[in-house]
Amino acid sequence: MDPPEILEDHSVTLTCSSDAKPAATFRWFKDIRTLLTEDPHLTLRSVHRSDSGKYHCVAENELGKTASEYVFINVEYPPETSSVSVNPPEILEGSSVTLTCSSDANPAANYTWFKDNRALLSEQEVHFSSIRSEDSGNYSCKSENKHGKSSWIPLFLDVQYPPRIPSVSVSVFVQILENSSVTLTCSCDANPAAAFRWFKNNQTLILEDPHLTLRSVHRSDSGKYHCVAENELGKTASEDIFINVEYPPETSSVSVNPPEILEDHSVTLTCSSDANPAASYTWFKDNRALLLGQEVHLSSIRSEDSGNYSCKSENKHGQSSSIPLFLDVQYPPRIPSVSVSVFGQILEGSSVTLTCSSDANPAASYTWFKENQPLLLEDPHLTFRSVHRSDSGKYHCVAENELGKTASEYIFINVECSLKPAAAAKITFTVLLFAFLPTFLWIRKFWRVSEQQEKRPANRTRVNMSPDINGPSAEAAEQLELHHSSIHFSENQEDCLNSSTE
Repeated sequence: MDPPEILEDHSVTLTCSSDAKPAATFRWFKDIRTLLTEDPHLTLRSVHRSDSGKYHCVAENELGKTASEYVFINVEYPPETSSVSVNPPEILEGSSVTLTCSSDANPAANYTWFKDNRALLSEQEVHFSSIRSEDSGNYSCKSENKHGKSSWIPLFLDVQYPPRIPSVSVSVFVQILENSSVTLTCSCDANPAAAFRWFKNNQTLILEDPHLTLRSVHRSDSGKYHCVAENELGKTASEDIFINVEYPPETSSVSVNPPEILEDHSVTLTCSSDANPAASYTWFKDNRALLLGQEVHLSSIRSEDSGNYSCKSENKHGQSSSIPLFLDVQYPPRIPSVSVSVFGQILEGSSVTLTCSSDANPAASYTWFKENQPLLLEDPHLTFRSVHRSDSGKYHCVAENELGKTASEYIFINVECSLKPAAAAKITFTVLLFAFLPTFLWIRKFWRVSEQQEKRPANRTRVNMSPDINGPSAEAAEQLELHHSSIHFSENQEDCLNSSTE
């Protein structure tokens, strides 16, 4: 027979009765232990769960004693406050974990599990064969029987695990300009919480903080950064993040290769400037735009390419210009030209200068030759302060520098005689006399004829103008007078005169 349903805190009376003569006395026993009462009635006025047990009584008189059968007193009560235990106490990700719900109840309680206040399952135990970090949370259980249900205290299940792969974020979402402030943040899921270390180009930075702040970032701060998250269960490194610090071009510079620039050789000019992003380049020659590009390549440079070259470097943050570089193209002398200071005839005793000129770089030195014989003169000017007929001849010059030499064409110098003033005057007078004498004689003859005509009688109609062939005429007389004149030159003038008359 099922024991009666006795609720805790109720009153219960057990009565022992036995037919005996003389009348029996009674003693009570609970679980074989004698109770301090000798009465046929055993009253439990406020029954407690501890009163549950097997009871019996013994009836006794002088003739003997007899024991009753056992009666089971089952004190029922609702569940006490539930408790949750976890095994093992330290919960590591991937390990096996069991949660157990316990509650004192009679009859035995039914259990319902909750995670973060949401029903999970109806069992006394929750078993995780390989617990995960997502299983962390507040676990509680509810105990319930027909007499009531218990309250519960949540248990936080703290699953520990090594750091996940960290992520690095940058406070600047677009371009990073020099002198601005940049913060890198390393974040990582880990339990226990991770400590952080920063690395630049795989070199450790003296900083253990999830935030790396560059308050006035410099171009030298550009590079690959990563962080390492670590706790007692392990450590993990983030992926690299590249910090690219941008800035306008620095002062541009121009370099030339090869350094010595020879005509017809290949020459390359290069413009350089530190800039990020990389600069675009514009070339100028003598302040006039030339071309776009970092290099100017002259495959066969010419002397006309000499000049001041400069470049401008430019990106989206600014621009800079180089200091002009003078491109000095060197070349051997061109064919020299010879000029003469006298434009007409060259008279003996006059001053004459021959000038040799040639385009050359470096500047040429000059050597003079007469009749292919070198003269002891190295000067672009060959000066005869009082030229002599012996200076007549073929002249040329040679222009020379370290790159070569070139000869001019020949020029012929012809020194003509120059008369002294007295001789020149006599010759001039003689020439004029011979030039004007026929005119003078004709005029004289004409005057004489006119006078004769005036003296003759008016009735004479004919005049004989023919000269007398038997006697000398006036013209003949004049010519005779002329033949008696003579031109005399001094001995010093005879050679030059002969030379002139030839």
